[in-house]
Amino acid sequence: MFSLDTNVGAGGTRWRAERGGLVEHHLAVADGSVFGTHTADVFAIDAGSGTTRWMLGIADNSLKSPVVAGDTLYVGDVARVVYASETGGGTGFAGRRFGAVRWKHDLGTRVRWGLAVANGTLFAVTEPTAESPTLYALEAA
Repeated sequence: MFSLDTNVGAGGTRWRAERGGLVEHHLAVADGSVFGTHTADVFAIDAGSGTTRWMLGIADNSLKSPVVAGDTLYVGDVARVVYASETGGGTGFAGRRFGAVRWKHDLGTRVRWGLAVANGTLFAVTEPTAESPTLYALEAA
């Protein structure tokens, strides 16, 4: 991951952060942090310096981009679970995070086309089962 200077005529690299592999999904940016997923990890990077603020392990790989609303980060994994986590990452000790996950919900099949949040509702479209995908509307709080 790179942070590039967008000022006219600048175009230089501000910082570079290694994730140990491919980060192939869009990132979410809020409150001075850049949020993303890599395999079964959700991470927060300081947008100004590029240093890792925290990492949170989830049950399985995430194939979609995270979304942020207020102080909550939402991400879905291929194990069919959607997570709502604190953007601050909870508290940490020796690389582990505690209190970061506010709730998680098993949708029965993996999130296929990403997540969206509006008016206190988290929307998720899952992989087709039988004939068509399912749209879920979950209380985001």
